[in-house]
Amino acid sequence: MASRIEARANPELLVWARETAGFSAGVAADRLKVPVDRLEAWERGEARPSLAQLRKVAQLYRRPLAAFYLPKPPAAEEPVHDFRRMHGQVAGRSSPDLLLAIRRCRERREIVLDFYEEARIRTFISWLHAQLRRGAAILLAVPRRSANSFPPNG
Repeated sequence: MASRIEARANPELLVWARETAGFSAGVAADRLKVPVDRLEAWERGEARPSLAQLRKVAQLYRRPLAAFYLPKPPAAEEPVHDFRRMHGQVAGRSSPDLLLAIRRCRERREIVLDFYEEARIRTFISWLHAQLRRGAAILLAVPRRSANSFPPNG
């Protein structure tokens, strides 16, 4: 019989991942095929999921497995303004698919911004090299004084 390997995941991160993925405890437990009270016990730190169960949790919440071992949850992201409702209406809960799409868009935006910054740095370095080459060419074009006329008299 195979022994059960307990995952020492941070319970606070289990709650964070579930909530940021847009799942209620009941829906998450149903999709994970575990009783709600067991999922809640994991989230309170009273019990631990097995490594296989934690992998299923990570897959459902669309988070890397390593995220559940962080010391504390990452900083909360600012919610996206929802323009699909009339002024004064209370926003409903976003679907897990919408939250995942928003998270992916933010990640891709960060990647593009990183590439943009790197391209700006490369452009600057190329410009700097061109200026240095130009400066060296100007210095080489200046006629050299003969050794006996330096330093100038006078």
